[in-house]
Amino acid sequence: MNDWRLEKSRNMIAQVCFILKHTRSIKTDGQVATDDLRNHFLGILHDATKLYCDSVDARPSTEDAPQHGDRWSPDLPRYLFDHPEECDSTLEIVAGEDYRDNYYDDCSSTGTGLE
Repeated sequence: MNDWRLEKSRNMIAQVCFILKHTRSIKTDGQVATDDLRNHFLGILHDATKLYCDSVDARPSTEDAPQHGDRWSPDLPRYLFDHPEECDSTLEIVAGEDYRDNYYDDCSSTGTGLE
């Protein structure tokens, strides 16, 4: 079972979202350095969300929770980067049984949240 990958990738995503949420308010002479540092986190989110979605997809399917296929797209890390405060709810939706393909893609294109 891939539970450890799911747990570790979720923890990594949550930590990056926490850092992104709190670095938005930093106003110093080194603002450019802060922006550059924040941009590196997008790469971390890219890899971590791929691992997370792969782990969710690898869970055995049941009658109540059929296999959905690939839940990841490049829009997921971008959405989390732009909306780190939505991290927990987004990951819950992506891992949920009622998840539908491209759920967060629709939110990214419309600029709305995942409520």
